[in-house]
Parts: sequence; C-alpha cells; structure tokens
Amino acid sequence: MGHHVVAHFLLHLLLTPILISSARRLPTDSVRTIWVSSVANTNAPPDGGINWDDINNRKGRAGNVAQWTLYGQSKAGDIILGYEAAQRLGKEGVVSVGLSPGSLKTGLQRNVPGWVNRIFVSDIVLKGYFSSIRGRERSEVNQIKTDERI
Repeated sequence: MGHHVVAHFLLHLLLTPILISSARRLPTDSVRTIWVSSVANTNAPPDGGINWDDINNRKGRAGNVAQWTLYGQSKAGDIILGYEAAQRLGKEGVVSVGLSPGSLKTGLQRNVPGWVNRIFVSDIVLKGYFSSIRGRERSEVNQIKTDERI
C-alpha cells in the first residue's frame, strides 16, 4: 500500500494547489490527473477493496495468494483515490480519470507460469499504452462518469 497508494496520495496532495491554479487559467477540462490501477484490483478483498482491520495481511493467508490480494488491495486503493479526486477536485476544473493500462509486460510476470504470460501478455501490451494516451488526450474522457474506467 505504501508506494502504490500512500505515495500517490502524498504526491497528489502536494500537486493539488498547482492543479487547481492551472485549471483556473487553462482551457476547460485540460488539467488532468490520471490514476493508473490494474485489473488486479479484482483480487482485492470484497466490501470496499481494502481490509482496514488487516491492511498488511498479518492475520490473513500466506504465500502467493496473499501477495496478489495485497497487490489487488493497493490497486483498489488507486481506484478509490481517483474517485475521491474526481469528487473533490471536479468542481475546481480538474479532471480525474482512472485507467487500467492493460497487461503490460513488467516484472510482475516473473513468477507466473509461461503459458499464462503467453495468453495475457501479447499484443495487448501495445493496447495498454493506448489507454494511457486516451486518458490524457481524448475529450470524450471528460464525459465518463466518475465510477467508470477508460
């Protein structure tokens, strides 16, 4: 949670005054915060995505399942931050968008069986970049409801 959620929150907190002042000076909907999550958020605990009673999984499951649950929880945290930013800064003219970059090839796949990588990390690597670009560039993103992803 630390570097996936808390660090993002703190950076956004520091940038918020700049985002707001920029939104006042620049064209409507041109100032954006893009929150990168992952489809791995589906591994997060049910009922809100974060297990506040055991946030570091000290009492929970062990092994690989626990690691994916924690990662999913951190990605759910990114979605929550994006939603909250949209609620709080939308009225200030700052667009807040969440996205999943697709199945980009990263170090996360090093412990996954090869057949899984061949299925999930192929030409969709390039498509993942497109969702990031779309979130930054496309005007129709401004009309997406706050509980939707690109």
